[in-house]
Amino acid sequence: MISSAVIMAALVVTSCVTTKSSGYTDNSQQTDTFAVHLVDIKSEVLTISDGIRLYDAGTTDMAIAKKYGYKRIDGYKAYNLKDYAVLFYKNSQLPRKLSSGAYLDMPKPMKKGVSSYVGINKNEVEIGVFSQKAYDSLLSQVIQAGFALIHDGYEKEYSNGIYSIYCYAPGRRIRISRPL
Repeated sequence: MISSAVIMAALVVTSCVTTKSSGYTDNSQQTDTFAVHLVDIKSEVLTISDGIRLYDAGTTDMAIAKKYGYKRIDGYKAYNLKDYAVLFYKNSQLPRKLSSGAYLDMPKPMKKGVSSYVGINKNEVEIGVFSQKAYDSLLSQVIQAGFALIHDGYEKEYSNGIYSIYCYAPGRRIRISRPL
């Protein structure tokens, strides 16, 4: 009696197995996400290494920014956003200036050329670009310069022990500062 029940259960289980294939084959290629790719560094946007030099020099070394063709504004204040001791901008249009002396917003991109701005404060240099390709190039420069990812969150924080670089992808901005 028990053996016939076991045989019946085995027949039921084996009859449920199908041999039909789904027809799906995995043709995806494995890619190495940590490979170092050569980056085409454009001479139109301030590079990360020049940004670090500008951070070290503060507002005293204007030759670095002039090399890229940036225009300069001293004491740039964006209403309810950010204040910079010096702001460099290129291929960008300045917003309307309010009666208080502050600008309504950050510089806006123009259709011609690669638009960018560089804001300098005592404790940081901020590079803002309006093109995803330019942002990706800057981010690749950070990684190739030997900066390691320390914190992945709202801003990705990279550090080499001396400098910290914060990358904000939605705003396409990169901040260079010293760790606290």
